[in-house]
Amino acid sequence: MKRVMKAKVGGKYIIVPKLIGLLLVLVALFMFLGATMDIVVSWDKIKDVKSCLQAVNGDEMGYLVCATKAIAAGVYPFPNGVNHLDKWTVLSYKAGAWVFWVLVLVLALVIYQTGKLFEIEEEIRTAELTRAIEEAVEKAEEKKEKKTRKTRGRKKKAAK
Repeated sequence: MKRVMKAKVGGKYIIVPKLIGLLLVLVALFMFLGATMDIVVSWDKIKDVKSCLQAVNGDEMGYLVCATKAIAAGVYPFPNGVNHLDKWTVLSYKAGAWVFWVLVLVLALVIYQTGKLFEIEEEIRTAELTRAIEEAVEKAEEKKEKKTRKTRGRKKKAAK
């Protein structure tokens, strides 16, 4: 026999693992979308820094503006552009977060679909249960029989 974890909310029973799975799906979905937007925005910022540095042409004030943009993008601004290693370092961290939230989203969907966090099972062995019931019935019949014998014996004595 299997038991399902349920909770009564507002007069209705809700399967708890499905509720947890649904909440995990919602959180993971929002974090997945946020990580996706973060990658796209970071890529756009890096491209903007690159184009800004190409347009400076020795202007010190323009270079300071580009350096500020580069710091916001998480890269170091070289006068001739942005280092490829800096670019991929920034984007690899963002991609790692994106992959993590994809995995959490898939796991949450599995939890929601199966409705199980961990399996709760009670094993009822039918042979043992049947034997226990039979023993209890036999004991009850023996008690009833003893009681009947006593009352019959009393009635016979009273009749004499």
